[in-house]
Formats: sequence, structure tokens, C-alpha cells
Amino acid sequence: MIANFLNSPEFKKKFEIKFIYRRSDEYEKGLFRRLKHKDDYDLSPIYLFNTLAFNYSKNRFISIFQKIFTVLPILLSKYFSILANTFILFGHFKKINPDIIHINNGGYPAASSCYSAVFAAKFLGVEKIVYVVNNMAEGYKHPFRWFDYALDIFVVRWVSVFITGSSNAGHQLKKVLRLRESQHRVINNGIMPRKVLLEKKCFLKKYSMSYSNKIIASVIANLEPRKGHIYLLRAIKKINEENKSNEFFFVIEGEGPLKNQIDSYINENDLYNVKTIERVENIFDLINASDFIILPSISHEDFPNVVVEAFSLGKPVIGSKIAGIPEQIDHDINGILVSPKKVEELTGAIQLLKDKSLIHSYGKNAKIKFDSYYNVNIAVNNYVKLYDN
Repeated sequence: MIANFLNSPEFKKKFEIKFIYRRSDEYEKGLFRRLKHKDDYDLSPIYLFNTLAFNYSKNRFISIFQKIFTVLPILLSKYFSILANTFILFGHFKKINPDIIHINNGGYPAASSCYSAVFAAKFLGVEKIVYVVNNMAEGYKHPFRWFDYALDIFVVRWVSVFITGSSNAGHQLKKVLRLRESQHRVINNGIMPRKVLLEKKCFLKKYSMSYSNKIIASVIANLEPRKGHIYLLRAIKKINEENKSNEFFFVIEGEGPLKNQIDSYINENDLYNVKTIERVENIFDLINASDFIILPSISHEDFPNVVVEAFSLGKPVIGSKIAGIPEQIDHDINGILVSPKKVEELTGAIQLLKDKSLIHSYGKNAKIKFDSYYNVNIAVNNYVKLYDN
């Protein structure tokens, strides 16, 4: 959405935009890839303090002792960074003297610098603070969150309106922070579809996949437990055992800590019809080369971009019934919803899409939903209305 704001002629016409972000080579690479002309924007990368992070042993007992000894350093570094970053951001905000501060966060609380942004804006006297939460809010079960309770009271008091991409995430946020109804709105994220640079035949050739006669299903996600890859692999194994000449070929795209585990499972179970690709630079090339997309997530989702991206190219999606995914996928209309971790349901959903006419019908409806709800202009206009108010 940040790139959408910066690229929108209507947005730039109505508002003077200053974009401040934490300096990061990886973030800038992703941002600049989405900006039309990076020199046309008022961008301000800054250095902020981070909370300490530690890598713990896989041995349960050792990790318990490690966590005990790192509790105090983590907490001290967190609240020091919030305090220090409040002063840093106050200095930047003071130079701009903004009418509205728009904070874009992952989940809640997620980045501690977002606390600093709220505090710095309030100390400067900014009355309008918009806080976007792009994932599920975390309650107070974890001991580290107990210390945030007092901070959250001030955040709730000072933020004008919280935005979530889905009603599900909004419900969780309102429950955790005890928000008034008037303090929250749902604005679905929209996307500007990127161009397909490699048509299907060229894409398959580039990645050494001579499977144009097969139905290609792709998973596009970080290789981490919450994305549920293991349950998909079990479903593929089941499909292969039941039908040796099955019609499917599966592509798993992504990077992450489960890479070796996923490769090992594929090799040990002779999943001859699965290929892993670490990174596709233009992900729309892979989506375009696929017949449908699978998102077998089991937790920590909100309103996954990959569903919207797939819909923009008229590709149906098999997705889990968690978070905001059921708000995106209309079951048996533009895709199929399955219960998380249920291998049997996932197997059945994939088998249903042997029917190419069904894929075509779902895909057509997916494109209609994208054009009606998730086009970038719809999302940007919703924010324009919010700011006008």
C-alpha cells in the first residue's frame, strides 16, 4: 500500500507526502522495485535503534536457560529503543509539521518503533494519527506483553483511527485493545498488478520445467512453519500414492528456515512432481505460469497479498480457513477453502481442480472479485476519503 500511495496521481495531487522509513537495503530494494520513478518522491530513510534479538538452541532445556538470561537485556533494549526512537522521530516530524501521521505496521505490537511514532506525533501536537495493522494483534498471554499494557493505553488514547485489512484482524485488534467501534475501520489492501515479463512457455523453459501438459499448482510463501508447507507435501504424497499418473505438477517458491526440511521430505518420499525455487524476482511470472495457487497456512495470517495477486491474473486459490482468507476466497466460487492442517481436505480440494473447466470458472470469478474489491484505485480512494474526513 505504501508504494500505491506514492504512485497514485490522485494522492499526490491532494496531499503532500513525506515518507519516513527505517533504513534497510532489503526494504529499499523491494520499495524501489514497486515505485515508478524513485526520484519523484520525498523519501527519508533514517536509522533507528533495534530491540536485541537472540538465536536460541534447539534443545528445549538449554533454550529455557538461554531465555531466562536474555529476558532482562531484551526488555531493557526494547524500552531504551522506544525512548531513543521517540526523540529521533520527534526531530524528523518537527521539520515537517504534519497534519496526519500514517503509521504502517506489521501486526500489533510488532515493530516497537511504531510506539515511538505515536508518542513523537502526540508530543509534537499532531491530532490525527492513523495506525495500520497488517496482521493479527497479540494479546497479553506472553509475559513480555504484560509490560506493554501501559504503553497500549496511551496508544489507544492518542491514535485517531486503526485500520486493518480484514474484519477478522479488526475483531482481534478491538478485542485486545478494547477499541470503540468508531476507532476502527476495515480497508482492504489493493495492488497494482505488475507486468508478466516471461510468458508461461518461456518461464517453464527458464526453470527447466517441461510440464506444459500438466496442471501446475504453485505455493508462494516464506518457508516457515506458519505457512503449512508440510501439510501440502503430505497431501501431494497421498495424491501420488493414489494416482501414479496424476495430472499435477507443484512448484514451491520461497526462502526460509524450513528449506532443508522441505527438500529432505521431497527427496525421502520421492515427490517427483514437486520443484522448489528459492526466489522468483517477478512473482507474477510464476502466478501466470500456474493454473492455480495454494496457500496452506496454519497461523499468523491476515489478508495475504498472494491471494489478491493471483486473483488479478484470474487464478483461483486454495486457501486455509484462517484470519482474513475466507473474506478473500468465496468457497466454490473463486477458489476452495480448507481447514488448516487437514491433509484430507487439502487433498480433496486439489483433486477437484483436475477439472480444467472448473479452474477456468473459478479463475473468471477471481478476476471479477479483484476488479470489484482489490484494484489499487479502490484501496487508495478509501484512504483519500478517510483523510478528507
